[in-house]
Amino acid sequence: ESIEDSNYSELKEELGDILLQVVFHSRIAEDNKEFEINDVISAIIKKLIRRHPHVFGDKKVQNSQDILQNWESIKKSERKEKNSASLSLFSNIPAMLPSLHYACEIQDRAARLGFDWDSIEGVVEKINEEIKELAAAMDSNNKSMKTMHGVNKIPATNDAGISEELGDLLFSIVNLSRHLGLDSEQCLRQTCAKFITRFDCMEEYADKRGIDFKSLPLDEKDLLWEIAKNDTRKKKL
Repeated sequence: ESIEDSNYSELKEELGDILLQVVFHSRIAEDNKEFEINDVISAIIKKLIRRHPHVFGDKKVQNSQDILQNWESIKKSERKEKNSASLSLFSNIPAMLPSLHYACEIQDRAARLGFDWDSIEGVVEKINEEIKELAAAMDSNNKSMKTMHGVNKIPATNDAGISEELGDLLFSIVNLSRHLGLDSEQCLRQTCAKFITRFDCMEEYADKRGIDFKSLPLDEKDLLWEIAKNDTRKKKL
């Protein structure tokens, strides 16, 4: 959050919190006679050198793709040396990553081995295909798309097919973001922030007129939304 806001004072504090964890856990390990902080520093230095033979060794690379493929090859060898239970390309992706980031990491790794779309057009076609499949899944279950305000809302307990198709669509959208060189997580956060700003403006307009926003009919809320959207756009100019 501090990085997104370019708040370097907060960033300094947050980095300090991270560093505290490194020092704290290193001290616990030292007390248990396992390792000390110098071992942590030494290990990361060795890892950086080992994983960047084109920088610290005589490995020849032609482009960034060569570097990424070499990186994955080295990490796979490391997993093998550790007798890892899984040598999967994806086995060491942290499962606790935000879902959009997690999906992008999976796609990145698959792409490094040449499993990727040749063009953005192919990704867009895939998105359109997934939208049709999602609509078909909803139609087959006689579900309505009118879910606003709880009307005809799809029960969460019996929509496995819809859930799967929606997941496929989200995965494809992340792929489009990746091909456009955009961070899907950041894009969504920006949109969330934009929505909050506009919604706050709507409520403010209603309050100034002495109107209970919640009681307004939807068409009047839509009108306030358009006003808020135009006003927030003007403020950016």
